[in-house]
Amino acid sequence: MNILIIGNGFDVAHQLPTQYRDFLNLCSIATRIEVMWINNQPSVSLKNINGVECLEYIDFAKDVAASLGIDLWEEFEDIIQKNFWIKYFQVRKEVIGEKWIDFEDEIRIAIDTLYNDMSNSHDITIRSGTITNSEIARFCKDNKTKCNLKTYRDLFSLLNDNLKEMIRAIEIYMDGYINLKEIEKLSIFSNEQVERIVSFNYTDTYAENYKAEVECCYIHGKADIRRMKDECNLVLGFDDHYLNDKKVKPELIPFEKYYQRIVKKTDNQYFEWLEEMKCFDENKVIIFGHSLGETDGDILSKFILTKNVKTRIICYDEYDRAEKIRNLAVILVPDKLIELTGGSNPSITFEIYKN
Repeated sequence: MNILIIGNGFDVAHQLPTQYRDFLNLCSIATRIEVMWINNQPSVSLKNINGVECLEYIDFAKDVAASLGIDLWEEFEDIIQKNFWIKYFQVRKEVIGEKWIDFEDEIRIAIDTLYNDMSNSHDITIRSGTITNSEIARFCKDNKTKCNLKTYRDLFSLLNDNLKEMIRAIEIYMDGYINLKEIEKLSIFSNEQVERIVSFNYTDTYAENYKAEVECCYIHGKADIRRMKDECNLVLGFDDHYLNDKKVKPELIPFEKYYQRIVKKTDNQYFEWLEEMKCFDENKVIIFGHSLGETDGDILSKFILTKNVKTRIICYDEYDRAEKIRNLAVILVPDKLIELTGGSNPSITFEIYKN
């Protein structure tokens, strides 16, 4: 069986603006422009733009609005105007700069901090000055009366609601804009007989542009604007690092990936594929555009360690290969990785990408 595993780098390699910073840039400009509709086409006027600071993103926002149409754009706009997480990530982006901003890690840090505040206060009731994260403290103050926030659990619940709303905004962007963009195919896949796709992306880039009939398992859900917002099945949370804790932390569980996968019933076809692979004398796995980060290590290791599997890991350059080797060593432990990559017939190979 030939399986292709793809991460966000797959979309990025096709020049698609699917990184978190692309989404944040859109949100930033969308809150600072006014979109008017003439014959169902957007016309953009500036209201809070200083100099040429964001002028390069105006055409981007106009292009997205045109793709979404009036109703979806207004839904998107309504979400981003008042959403805590989008505002929080924008603040964090100012601190971090133009480097990679990891939504998942930022969520974990913020939620961890709030949980520690609750633990240290020894009181379920929110008291003035007990919340150490300034952005969460401001959010709590702004919503205390309006949302009747009295306890930490009330606050965790409201933050989770805001996370769901932001995820819906991402779904609108991914399916209403990204999935409709034309791409130039990569030659690396022209001779590959891919039979199954394991996708960690929200988009359907491979199926729509390479092989529509291929079976695809969307681990983190698949963006679909036709759904109602409460039916969105996209997963966006942090690593399941509380599973090993003896004490259950119910306030944190909704922000974890495993919980969201269960509640949202995301694809789990890959379990069947793993069983099928055991029946073949030879299986090929290609990993393209995935960082091999520990967050998805449980799934990646299942494929890599399955019997009779040869795994090709595609890298962009030497630095990317070094990072992927390091990340895979964390997932598999260094000795196991050395065992699988050594000898005359290694089961794992790293290949520099040349299109």
